[in-house]
Amino acid sequence: MNDDPTKPCLTRLEQLTHEEATNACKERGGRLAKIETMEDAIALQKFGDNKDLGVGLRDYGADDDWRFDDGSSATEQVARFEMAFTSNETSRRRRRRANDFRRNACVRLSSLRRKGRVLLPVDCASKLDWVCEGTLANPSGGQAVAQLDLKADEGAFCFFHAHEPVDLMPNDEGKNFRNTDLACHLQVSSNKRKQCAFDPSSRRRGLVQQRGDRQNGKNYPVLGSTIGWSVSKASLPFLKLENADDNFHCHYSPSNTGLLRMYAMQHMYERSYSGAMRKTCGCGYKHLAQLVSRCDCTRSGRADNNCAKWHATQLIAATNSTHPVRCNNCNSKNNL
Repeated sequence: MNDDPTKPCLTRLEQLTHEEATNACKERGGRLAKIETMEDAIALQKFGDNKDLGVGLRDYGADDDWRFDDGSSATEQVARFEMAFTSNETSRRRRRRANDFRRNACVRLSSLRRKGRVLLPVDCASKLDWVCEGTLANPSGGQAVAQLDLKADEGAFCFFHAHEPVDLMPNDEGKNFRNTDLACHLQVSSNKRKQCAFDPSSRRRGLVQQRGDRQNGKNYPVLGSTIGWSVSKASLPFLKLENADDNFHCHYSPSNTGLLRMYAMQHMYERSYSGAMRKTCGCGYKHLAQLVSRCDCTRSGRADNNCAKWHATQLIAATNSTHPVRCNNCNSKNNL
């Protein structure tokens, strides 16, 4: 937050109950956001993209047993919040409304649309977005590059490909089906120039066009080991030479929850893609570096698209060691 290295890394956990969010955040080595002062609450409210966001503040008993997500007592801080809200109001009714954030056991930051309401009550069993903050040193041993960091999901990706999408697709989907090209070392035809590489250092972060080479046929099949498959699946083909001139549609998700949406919803149920089209998925979006020049992004299982600009930077960092990959649609201006 505010590019301050002393502040913890933050991420948004989407559409979870309080218990689910607590567990998901702990798996990442973090805790739900700990706000101890009114200044903390307002700063996170402004940084939170104008969204209602759950925080790590919960009442565990009828006797006001308020605690933070790390288990420490929050009773004193809640009393200060109550005093601050009350002092800003004049009438008895408005003072009572100002402190209704204690009405339920869990608390959320309000969106900025609700003027003057920083904290609001929320049912702990409700599904909403939560703020998870980091507590780890990265790396865990030796000299840390980052403090108060979080573990990241490995994410996933899916390829949908067909040799003749215009004829195979049920409506006009075939016309806009191709959204990527295979990486240059997988291009076997010299007939056309393909946008088979991405240069993130260029001024416009442009795609590089090259013709293929029949010698690249030696790079097939692309085995499962190339994309992280192990044991018996490591020797299975992910792409065969016969797929080299297919039209490809690529989607990836930076979160583990996005795989099911990409696989079953976004391009099968919603678009009714033909059963003759091939689809193959893998874990770890970093493996896209071996396969394509660009890819569309689906942030999570909550909805299609919605990836932020910083997801594009994240994708480049994950794939830049071999063949960097561009995000086609990481356009949202969300901080979290």
